[in-house]
Amino acid sequence: MKTCNSCDAQLEDLLYLGDHPIANQLTEVPNALVKEYSMKVGGCLRCGLVQLTEPIDSQLFYTDYATPTSWKREPHIDKLVATLRPLIDRESRILDVGCNDGRFLRHLLADGWQNIAGLEPTRNTSTEAIRQGFTVYQQSLDFEVARQLTQDTGRWDCVSLRQVLEHISDLQDFGQSLNLLLDMNGILVIEVPDSRTNMVGHDYALWEEHVNYFTPETLGAFLHGHGFEIVDSYSSLFSGVCLTVIARKVAELNLDVTEKASLPTEQLRTQTDNFHSWADQYEGFKLRVQDEIEMHSDAGQVVLYGVGSRSSNFINIMEVASLVSFAIDDQPQKQNRFMPSSGIPILSTAEASPRMRESEVFALLGVNGENEDALLEASELLRDGTHASVLPPSGRLLKAWGDQFRSGRLSG
Repeated sequence: MKTCNSCDAQLEDLLYLGDHPIANQLTEVPNALVKEYSMKVGGCLRCGLVQLTEPIDSQLFYTDYATPTSWKREPHIDKLVATLRPLIDRESRILDVGCNDGRFLRHLLADGWQNIAGLEPTRNTSTEAIRQGFTVYQQSLDFEVARQLTQDTGRWDCVSLRQVLEHISDLQDFGQSLNLLLDMNGILVIEVPDSRTNMVGHDYALWEEHVNYFTPETLGAFLHGHGFEIVDSYSSLFSGVCLTVIARKVAELNLDVTEKASLPTEQLRTQTDNFHSWADQYEGFKLRVQDEIEMHSDAGQVVLYGVGSRSSNFINIMEVASLVSFAIDDQPQKQNRFMPSSGIPILSTAEASPRMRESEVFALLGVNGENEDALLEASELLRDGTHASVLPPSGRLLKAWGDQFRSGRLSG
């Protein structure tokens, strides 16, 4: 029996998205044999959380990390720093859990916080943050690590975890760890993908590293169950839609009687209605995507611009790899390699340019919404050709999404 990561209730099977490779494990040759993993999705009928029911062993991701934070634009960080200024004085002790290569620590330091440290398990990114002069504990967070850390350093005034909680299989242990790390009335900063975009926006390109798919309601249930009260929240455009929640610790946990995450009846009904509808529409949506891309493939070349986790999994889950001639990515570390299983070659813009002039080209935009306008303005090849996005939210989505989603503003 599969049980919920957040509340231990039994999960309902929702959707099987097929067997797929790890998106970021690019290959050196086109036909390399790679292991594929089953992507099965379940929904919790007590707290409403959607999650992968057969997560991959985290050691495959977090020994060395394939995509350091500094590879991405993060235009939403400035708003987060501004939000924290009135809540946390400059003498506060801040621990950034999952600090990656230290980008958020650099922002905190630049704004005047000096009592800061990170916690990061991956060797390559934690080593880079340490090289920059930050104190970084090279570990994954669990309750034993939290207990030892608080014994050694005392409790913290603020704990931040940006794009971390969606990766955690044991949310109960993790929530207890966060409560232990923070002093009473301490501030907890959480940033996760807002999975309302998935549930109401026909977005099925789940990422194997993202075990949990939070909405504001399900994240609120998790926090309430671990002694936190939300004081602020907002959404930003980042890798889809990013949900930022600021919470305050209001209770010490009694681990013998820890409250389970749950939702009020009406909120739970809304959550389950949304994830049932999302699952039910998958097959029809996939057929529309396949038909639309095949039409463009028959007329010329289809290329993918941007080889990230979301765009790679869109290609795999929608089963359209055979229709894509090649991919383009501006990250040098990805160029002259191949997307796993599909063998799609990844070219630089310079390499792709002559090939794109051989015939009519339709470009699938696999870049996040915050980067689309700048990309199209800078790229003559894309600006003068036909293209459509494959990553909600965007006003340029494939026609398969329908007009209600192609406005770039999802609701539901």
